[in-house]
Amino acid sequence: MNRFRIVRTIRMTQINPTSQDERDKRSQLVDILMFCGLIINPSLLWISPTNAFLYGGVYFFIPYILTYLLLAFPLIHLEIFVGQLHQCNILAIFRRYGWAFQSIGILIFIQFFIQSVRNIEISYVALEHVKNVLQDLTDMLSCQSERYRG
Repeated sequence: MNRFRIVRTIRMTQINPTSQDERDKRSQLVDILMFCGLIINPSLLWISPTNAFLYGGVYFFIPYILTYLLLAFPLIHLEIFVGQLHQCNILAIFRRYGWAFQSIGILIFIQFFIQSVRNIEISYVALEHVKNVLQDLTDMLSCQSERYRG
């Protein structure tokens, strides 16, 4: 009976060996990654083929679909499944395959961030509009604002 209690307490202590400082660092990192996840949306995968189609590059779709099926789809699954198995991010996953592969993870992150800059600018204008509307909301409802008089 005592041996079972000792094993149980050892397992309990091994589950959470982190200190409070490490938890704070992790929470800051999680906040940064959540922000990066919010600015990245799935429509970024279709921006370049849509632009190519609009400007007459219909033949671009064949290599794009092949590249997507042979490269991007396995990379997304690598990030999701292997990342959850090892409980680490895309940079650490590629680092486990080799240090040279870590640059692939960095390039994926930078590419999605650069492509999402346009969406960030569009959402900034929308957020500014919402902020201006909410600031003048009481004046608009009471018809006291100079800007909204007929």
